[in-house]
Parts: sequence; structure tokens; C-alpha cells
Amino acid sequence: MKIEYVLIVLILTVIGSLFFVGFQPTAGSVTSNVTGQKSPQDCIEVGNKYLANITATGMLDVPEKLPGIKNTTESSNVYIYITSSNFPLIMTKDCKFMFFLVFDLGKNDSKYVSPEDMKNYVKNYFESKRTPDNNGTLTINSVTERSGIYFVSIYGLSSPLGATKDGRYLLTWSFNTNTSEYENISTEPKVNLDDFAKCLTTKGAVYYDTSWCDLRCKSQKNMFGDSFRYVNHTSCTEKPDLCSQHGVDAYPTWIINQNKLEGVRSLEQLSNLTGCSLA
Repeated sequence: MKIEYVLIVLILTVIGSLFFVGFQPTAGSVTSNVTGQKSPQDCIEVGNKYLANITATGMLDVPEKLPGIKNTTESSNVYIYITSSNFPLIMTKDCKFMFFLVFDLGKNDSKYVSPEDMKNYVKNYFESKRTPDNNGTLTINSVTERSGIYFVSIYGLSSPLGATKDGRYLLTWSFNTNTSEYENISTEPKVNLDDFAKCLTTKGAVYYDTSWCDLRCKSQKNMFGDSFRYVNHTSCTEKPDLCSQHGVDAYPTWIINQNKLEGVRSLEQLSNLTGCSLA
């Protein structure tokens, strides 16, 4: 079952929190400029502002600011911060993505790998962590480049994993600090959200979530504000059989034109997928 890989990720999260105490990155790994690149200190300020925002909105129970930083390294085309508790924090060099867990994929050289090779690195890593009674098949939907790293979309996971382009680090427990793509409605295009939500429903778009889905589902709903009441919404907590019938097992999920789309979608993406106008 693909869902078993979700459990593997959760197990790796626990392992990672123990294994990477005392983590020390390798200096001098491949590095290049990223569009919109900022300084390491600027990214810490962006991270603190983001955490303060989501704490204030009650979207997630997280600290109001990042822990103290005692060391900073630019490695594998990302900023790697070692906190006062000897735990690594990763940020892309444009400050848009922040990761709280990092796993070493075991690649020692610093050459960039292609998206196709990255699929193999990630798949091999997960295969090496399988238990004898786990016979699931890992399906990698895509590998895309953004902010100087790769994002690996895995079927059954609500959001992609990050991976450095040199194939060394797999990054997870991620936050997108660019609030215009998530919870900050005021930074979305000025549109009539009532009409937009009604149009999505007219075009047959259906939104699926659960009562226990936290940050990402709240982020998606907050894009619509009060207009969310016009979205065709199915709670998989209340209607698990209906969700199972449509193959929904990750949250949030949109089904549009019979296509299942997992994860948070921006208003622009929903507009492109449905033809509903944002003008």
C-alpha cells in the first residue's frame, strides 16, 4: 500500500530527530546564486516573521521564533543553520522555504544530479528504510526545480519533499514562508472571492479535507475567507466512505475534471485548472 510510505516518513522523522543531534554539514559543496537570493541573516528574519504570523493566527502550535543560531553554513546550495540545541535548520537561499528535518542520502560528491536521477536517489533511500513486512510501492509523481533545490512529489503525501540538487540531502517538515501562496488572504489578487468560489463549484471542483488536517488545510481555506462556504467541500472525517470511493487519502485534495490534485493550490492554479476568472 502506498499509504505505508507515509508511515515510513513519520518513522524517519523520529529517527531524524535523534540522529541529527550534533549534525555538521560539509562545507564547500556545490553552490550557485539563486534568483532573489538573500543573506543568511535575512532568511532568519523572514523565518521569524513567518513563525510569528502563523502562531498569531492559530494555524499551528509552533514557537514564535526560531531557536538561537550558533553556526551558519552555505552548503549544497542551501543555508544550513545549527541551532543552540545542535539541531539543523535548512532554508533555501531566497528565504522562501524552511525545513526542520534533514536526511543524508549518502551521496558524497558535489555534482548536480538530474531530476530523473533524483527520483532514483529518493526511491533507493526509501527502499533502504523498508521493513520486511512492508511491500508497498513508492510512486514518485514528479521532480521539479524551485528556489535552487528540487521538490519531489510522492503519491500519498500531501506535500512534496525537498532535496538538494547535489543529491546529498532530503528535506522534510517544510514551511513555505511566502505567505502570498498560503494563509495571507490580503496578499492574494483582489478578486470577488464569492464569485470565484461559486464558479469552482459550478465547474465541478470538489475540495476534500479532514477535521484533523492542520496547517495545510487551514491555509487552503484561509485563501477564500468567508467565501469558502461556496466551495463544494467534503469532510473525509464525516464521509470516509465517499472519500475512499474517490481514492482520496491525502489532505487537502482537490478533484477537478476527474483529476485528483493533492496539496494546497493557489487561487491562480485553481483558476488555470477550471477557467474561473480572477479578473
